[in-house]
Amino acid sequence: MASTAGITLYPCCHSRLTQLIDPRITPQPKAMIANFGYLPNGDHSTTTNAKSSCDTIKQATQLLAPSGRIALVLYTGHDGAKEEVEAIENLCNELDGQTWNVLRVQPVNRNNAPYLLVIEKK
Repeated sequence: MASTAGITLYPCCHSRLTQLIDPRITPQPKAMIANFGYLPNGDHSTTTNAKSSCDTIKQATQLLAPSGRIALVLYTGHDGAKEEVEAIENLCNELDGQTWNVLRVQPVNRNNAPYLLVIEKK
């Protein structure tokens, strides 16, 4: 764990989110970022999966401060990517539009390129 000026970096699996952030003692995060798929320049055989990714996103939405944002970087080239991306997008589509905005940033000139979903709490 590295920390500076109110920013804490936890370079670990996203499934450990609730082990690392205890809402009883830690202020609500205003921003979170998670990488789904595989670690860039890392071992592409070690990947995330739909269930743990969606569980983590649900936990993150519960922890997030008002007006906070969660950035989700989705890699699409690994085994299981189609199922994982579909599950994450379905989860994002189910978020109540009165409470949440979900934005997509995606290259239009590259097939299967990683892309970004940003979940914003109103």
